[in-house]
Amino acid sequence: MLIDTDLIPIKEKADLGDAEAQLEIAGAFFLGRGVPKSIQRAKHYYELLAARPPDEVDFLGYGTLLALIGKLAARERKFRESRFWFEEAYKYITTTYVDDLAKEIMEEIDLDEYMKSVGCKPMDQVSAASNTAD
Repeated sequence: MLIDTDLIPIKEKADLGDAEAQLEIAGAFFLGRGVPKSIQRAKHYYELLAARPPDEVDFLGYGTLLALIGKLAARERKFRESRFWFEEAYKYITTTYVDDLAKEIMEEIDLDEYMKSVGCKPMDQVSAASNTAD
């Protein structure tokens, strides 16, 4: 694999678990900057970030990170995996933020549309179902 010499130390740090390096190298693979474009490799580094406790990736926004992984899985046509990540994003956002802010975040990242595209219930149906379960 060809990699820009400036990215070699960043990739090495990312492979050793440095969160900011993982974010940077994931973006490089996603955009194809300094490395061959690879959604699969980008998703790998984003998944490493998602495995961390949410407070360790607050520079990105944990719910946004989970949704991004879902979007990448959908691009690879891995819809079951995509659905998992969208549902995780939804659960994280709705349990972390107050209702109005949660809705605003989900609208900003188009979570509802992506969830519907992989067979998840729209957010309003999920919210209604969880409210009646109480």
